[in-house]
Amino acid sequence: MRMSKRSFGACAFACLALPLGWLGCAREGTSSTSETGSAHQALADSRVTVPWTELGFVRGGDESRDRGPSAVAFAADGKSLLVLDTLALRIVSVTPNGAVRSFATELPKDADGIAVSPQGEVAVHRALTLSVDVYDARGQRSGSVAVPPGARDANVVHLLSQGRVVLEHPYQERYLLGSPNAPRDAQSVLASRREGVAEGFAREGYQILVEHPDGQRVVDADPGVARLGAGPARAGSHAYLMKVSPEGEAQGGSFRYAAKRVMDLGEAASGRLFGVVGSRACSVLEHVDLESTQVHVQREVVCASADAGKELTRFPVETSALYTPHHELAFDGKRVVQALPTEAGLTLRTVAVTEVSK
Repeated sequence: MRMSKRSFGACAFACLALPLGWLGCAREGTSSTSETGSAHQALADSRVTVPWTELGFVRGGDESRDRGPSAVAFAADGKSLLVLDTLALRIVSVTPNGAVRSFATELPKDADGIAVSPQGEVAVHRALTLSVDVYDARGQRSGSVAVPPGARDANVVHLLSQGRVVLEHPYQERYLLGSPNAPRDAQSVLASRREGVAEGFAREGYQILVEHPDGQRVVDADPGVARLGAGPARAGSHAYLMKVSPEGEAQGGSFRYAAKRVMDLGEAASGRLFGVVGSRACSVLEHVDLESTQVHVQREVVCASADAGKELTRFPVETSALYTPHHELAFDGKRVVQALPTEAGLTLRTVAVTEVSK
């Protein structure tokens, strides 16, 4: 993908916030090789492509972009995938052999993200109404929880057991909204803020810090904060996986946090976490040619074990010539899935997360 330097400065961090009855599904298994630095890895890469005739898809015009499915997630059975078919106002599941069924229909028009609980419930984030709808394991709507205005920019949804909803902010912090049966008021939601991305609503979490060797930070993970730094991306900046933990007593309902550097993920202009399961954390890093008039952005997925301090998987994110789904990546602890719009249809690319051999 190419963009001007003027456009890149405005959208680099915004990109981080981001970050089927189907018939005739085409399936194929491939093995590809990714090389980044000294790491070499043969990827267990499987794909299912669904033709656009089976999905809601609209071509863009001179002043609009292409539109289609906007999110993907792993189902609770650990095998199927769920896709938010945005324009068709539905969620559809697909099994490993390509069989497809409708999970939920008549979704709201502003649905833009989904998450799955261990019990198979599904949360649907609504961008315009500041709420999250919850559907039971049969696809029936069971209720909703409100998002307070103070957390309106938290747009990545997670769903815990008993219908409890967690929202994740682009600044790598989380809020607990409660459940449809026990919603929290706005003050309680804002007071629940926890730093870092984590499985569930664990007190400790993880963040990506991008820092230049001279100490200038692109993303600041100092205790208690996680925000854009004073300077732009610079050549030689590295992305670091950080572990953040609360320390001391809570003041005004909020803890101070200490950030500990876990490991260096390599050079990057920007980065964000898109999935954490236990101590396994998956991030998407961006690499930019800052010397070129037209900035060329390349992205890659890097998964690591924070406890072991080891890299698990590293592979390029494939680029779509059509559009990028709002939530294109998901991680279930063992696999990463990418929703990739192609001319033939929506390709669901699944990559196994295993330790890199060097």
